[in-house]
Amino acid sequence: MALSFFILFINYKIDGQTAFRALFLKSKNK
Repeated sequence: MALSFFILFINYKIDGQTAFRALFLKSKNK
């Protein structure tokens, strides 16, 4: 149970970073 939660947390952090990076690149291109 704790392991799956940990994996979910890692995936959430990675998704958040990629989303933030995409937003940053989008605002940078303007």
